[in-house]
Amino acid sequence: MRFYSHEARIALFAVTALIVAVAVTKVHVLDFGEPLDQVLEVGIGSLLISLISQAYLDGEEPVKYFLSWFWAFFVSEFFLGYTPFFPYHLGLLTYVASSLLYAIVGSAVTSLVRLNRVKQETHGLPSLQMWSATVVYVSFFLLSYFFKLDRLADEVIPFFLFSYLLSFFAVGKEYGTSFNLSLIGLLATAGFLTGDAILKTDLILPVLVLGIALLYYGVTMRVVVVYTKKGIAGGVVTSNFAVFLFPLVTILVWYAISHYVGYLPYPNKMNFSVIFLPETVGNVIVDTLKGRKLDVVGGGIVGGVGLADGLWLDLVATMLYYLFFLTLGLYFGSIAYVISSLMISAISL
Repeated sequence: MRFYSHEARIALFAVTALIVAVAVTKVHVLDFGEPLDQVLEVGIGSLLISLISQAYLDGEEPVKYFLSWFWAFFVSEFFLGYTPFFPYHLGLLTYVASSLLYAIVGSAVTSLVRLNRVKQETHGLPSLQMWSATVVYVSFFLLSYFFKLDRLADEVIPFFLFSYLLSFFAVGKEYGTSFNLSLIGLLATAGFLTGDAILKTDLILPVLVLGIALLYYGVTMRVVVVYTKKGIAGGVVTSNFAVFLFPLVTILVWYAISHYVGYLPYPNKMNFSVIFLPETVGNVIVDTLKGRKLDVVGGGIVGGVGLADGLWLDLVATMLYYLFFLTLGLYFGSIAYVISSLMISAISL
C-alpha cells in the first residue's frame, strides 16, 4: 500500500490554517481598527503555524500554501459561518474575495518563513492541478447555493470528506497499475447521486450512457510520457474543456435518440441522475485501460490524491450541469452551462 505522506502533511497544514481562520474571527488581540487588526492577526497566526510546520513539512511550495489558506478561509466562512472582516459586499463572490485576500496574507508569511526549505526536493501533487480542482469545486459549491440547491452539496460533502481521506492511500503493484482508494468514494458518490433512478428506467438508458462514456473518454483521454532530469514520468490526461463537455454530449445524444427514434424517454429532472453511475464506471474503465500503457515507465495510478484528478473533476462537472439542468431546463440550462464552463475552464488554466 502506498501512502502519500507529503500531501497528507500539506492537508495537516491546511487544518492548522483552518484553526487560525476560525480563531481570528473569535479572538481579537489588537485594537488598531479594521481591516488592519484582522490582517495582522492572520499574519501572527500564520507565523505561528508556519514555524510549527518546519517540524513536519518539507520544501517550499507557495502555491500550495496559498490554496491551503484559501480553503481554510473558504471553509470557515462558507460552511462554518465564521466571517472575517471584509469591507465590501459582493454577494456570493464575497466568500471568494475575502478568502483570496486573507490567503494572500497567510501564504505570504508562510512562504517567507519557509524560505530556508527552498532547496528541499518534494514529490507531490502538481500545484496547477490543485488550483484547477479548487476552481471546479468552489464553482460547484457557489452555484449550488446560488440556485438554492445547496441541499445537493450538503448531501455529497460527507462523501467528499470520506473520499478525501481515502485518497492518501493507493494499492497495487510496485511496477504496474495502482488504484487510489478514493475510487471507492468516487463510485459511492456516483451511486448515491444516481439513486433509484437507474431502477425506474429501461436498461437501455444506463447502457447507452456507459457506451457514450467509453467512447467519449476513449477519444479524449491521452497518455502523456515526460522525460525529465529526475527520470520518466507519465499520466493519463484530458483537456480542461473536455472535462466539462461530457454531460452536454450525453444529453444531446440522449435527446436526439428520444426525439428521432422515440424509444427512450426525454431527459428530465427525474431521470437525469441516471447519468452519474454509468459515466463514472465508464470513465474508470477507460482510465485503467489507458493507464496500462504506462507500465513501461513504472506504472500509473487510477485516481489521485486530494480528489484533484480527472475522474473526480469529470463527476463534479456533471454535477455542475445537473444544477443548471434542474434550475433552467434543457435549453437554457445547456446554454448557461456552456458559458459557465468556458469561464471556469479559463480560470482553472
